[in-house]
Amino acid sequence: MVLTKRGDGVWLPLRAGQRYAATIAGVNRDGNTKLTPETTVLSIGPELAVTLPNPRPGAEMELRLETTPDMSGVVTAIGGGPVLLEDGTPRAWEPPLPRHPRTVLGWNDDQFFLVVVDGRQAGLSAGMTYPELAALMQRLGCTHAMNLDGGGSSTLWLGGRIMNNPSDGRERRVANSLIVISREPEEPP
Repeated sequence: MVLTKRGDGVWLPLRAGQRYAATIAGVNRDGNTKLTPETTVLSIGPELAVTLPNPRPGAEMELRLETTPDMSGVVTAIGGGPVLLEDGTPRAWEPPLPRHPRTVLGWNDDQFFLVVVDGRQAGLSAGMTYPELAALMQRLGCTHAMNLDGGGSSTLWLGGRIMNNPSDGRERRVANSLIVISREPEEPP
């Protein structure tokens, strides 16, 4: 659903812990929706979509962006899943355990780890399962790790060039990315 602001309340960017009055400007089931600076998209998966009333353009709605834990006031966050390691313990998974290209963010008390795993490429890499990925992150010294968007989106770009072999054979267009920038330490006063 493409949403626009309704009334005089707050609007974009959407923030956790806030409520927003919106009007459905359109419904697009095919993706690739054109947006403007005043619109946003509410994407609902097919299993949940069938449980909701049929949305129609012009209908009004209220968005309540509540999170657990409460993230009110958080300016920037990154979503992903599933969690691979929590307090050094890997989660248990039920089969099937497919191998795919993966992108992972891991950390401990001192460091962050960014890992990209190629996959779906005969002779190069089949990818990794979640248990294999959790074990790798443990070996690297992570106490926490979370899977991010994988598949053809798994691309590591460094110093102006792609450092891995994306499974699409090229860089995929994505809506958002995790970018890490190095900066010079500030001089003490």
